[in-house]
Formats: sequence, C-alpha cells, structure tokens
Amino acid sequence: MSTISVIIPTRGRHHFLGQAIASVLAQAHAAHEIIVVDDGEGAAEAVGHMHAGIKVLDNARRGPVAARNLGVTAATGDCIAFLDDDDWWTDGSYLAEHLLNLGYRVVGVTRRTSTDTGSRIAHLRDRIEIVSGDLLDQTSLLTLIHRYEPDEVYNLAAQSFVPTSWDQPVLTGEFTALGVTRMLEA
Repeated sequence: MSTISVIIPTRGRHHFLGQAIASVLAQAHAAHEIIVVDDGEGAAEAVGHMHAGIKVLDNARRGPVAARNLGVTAATGDCIAFLDDDDWWTDGSYLAEHLLNLGYRVVGVTRRTSTDTGSRIAHLRDRIEIVSGDLLDQTSLLTLIHRYEPDEVYNLAAQSFVPTSWDQPVLTGEFTALGVTRMLEA
C-alpha cells in the first residue's frame, strides 16, 4: 500500500491548524507523515501538542511556492497531498450533522461493501437514514430519487484514495464525472 505525505503550508494562521491536522488524522488511510511548513513563526508551538509525528519546517518567509517545495523535499511518502492550513478533509458526517442542526431530514446513500465504513457517523445513526445505492447504477439512483423526493442533493462520492485513482483511472472517472451525470439525470 502506498504511503502518503501530507504537506500543510501556513503563515500566521495557526488557529486553523488544529482542524486541518485533525481532519488528516481522522482519515481511514492514515498519513505516513504530516509536514507543516511555517512561512512565518509560531507553528511549532501551535502543533507541538497535537501529535508526536508532525514535522514542522521553517520556510523563512520565502512564500507559499517555496513552502510547498520545501515540504516536497522533506517528504518521504510515496504520494504527496497538499492541504492548506484553513482547509480540512471531511466526510459526510460533518455535512449530515450540519443539515440535521438545520432541521433537515438526512438520507445518506452508500454502496454495499463487505466492511462497515460507518464508524464516522456512529454518533448520528439514530438521526439519519442510510440506504443502498450506486453512482454506477442509474436505476438505483432513479429508485432513490423517486422514493425520497429530495429537495437538495449533496454528492460527496469520489475516489478518495489517491493511489487507487492512479491505478484505476477509468473507475475514478466513472465515479467522479459520470456518477455526477447520472445523479443529475435521475
């Protein structure tokens, strides 16, 4: 399995780093390493208590391009993923929780798998409905749209494991591009 180095450049926005790093640590496929590249000062203190494996590099205020390049130079993983300091990698649980707080009825669609991938929504299971569907199957999408008659649809489906997207580009295109088309057609 490929290893992933996550590079997070930052400059003076350390109050965002906690959420960004927490989102990386929450991924099902753990990052090989997290590299925070500080283009200002104070990142080491801001992230020092979060996780022992976080590397903090000093970019000496050379700018965002140099920060990314420094991170790439230090990375030891097979793959590199960039994450801005004010962004985070999410899954549907954050969106579901937000929509529930707004009073929405939430119906989540998942493909059938042999493993339980619902650990991130365990705290919401009694407040949401999980139904089976597949973006590669137009009929299943039509059935779900007609059964639930949603006012809004949020599509978070995609090939989320980068090495697999390179190994299986056609399948990745099916989910990412044609899956959206099928959803819009339904």
